[in-house]
Amino acid sequence: LAPMSSVAPGEPVPLATRAYWDDWYASKLAEEDAGDTPALEFEWLAGVGGEDEHGDEDASDGDALWSVIDATPRSSRVLELGCGVSRLAERMCDAGFERVDAIDFSDAPIAIMRARATSRRGSKYALSSSFDEKEKASPSYAVADARELDASIYPACSYDLITDKG
Repeated sequence: LAPMSSVAPGEPVPLATRAYWDDWYASKLAEEDAGDTPALEFEWLAGVGGEDEHGDEDASDGDALWSVIDATPRSSRVLELGCGVSRLAERMCDAGFERVDAIDFSDAPIAIMRARATSRRGSKYALSSSFDEKEKASPSYAVADARELDASIYPACSYDLITDKG
């Protein structure tokens, strides 16, 4: 992958291109297939993935984001832009949000997150032990470019909160 310093003036920054992310995910999937480590189990913003690498829940880097999320009514419709393999949408559902959509313009992370959502629906979240315990929602994942959203799928003013960690 090209370093950022090699970007010519007027050229798009590599991080803003689908090709960059497709290549990045392909390399991470290859690492994972090699059996080295779970290359696609990470969260760059501490506190969003549940625990940071030191085991500290809700570390300070994610505090600003969570202060906004905590102040948002749980009935709100949420859209996460450029979700990648982040667990933010899952954490929001865990916090009680019922309508969370997450999009990314690269196919690979959406396939991974859809598989996680399917697994999530078949786990403790779908099998409540008590009638008083409310079933937790799962996020909806879709391939979409935030710069060119289809208005028939993502109508204007249809979301109460839009997040973009990047």
